[in-house]
Amino acid sequence: METASDIINKIGQPRIRAAMDVKDRVIREYARVGKLPASWFDFCEKATRRRLDRRLFSFKGERE
Repeated sequence: METASDIINKIGQPRIRAAMDVKDRVIREYARVGKLPASWFDFCEKATRRRLDRRLFSFKGERE
């Protein structure tokens, strides 16, 4: 998975919405900007059963 959208599509919006307690519009906005919240990292790795690129998440202290 190379983009935030890839991760979202693999997991599915309904599953993310339920697990992260967010609205669909929030998920769509993260897909649009191409970064997911760092707090989603563990959930996304477990849900996709893959090691994910940390650059797709907004960890503090990281610069573009």
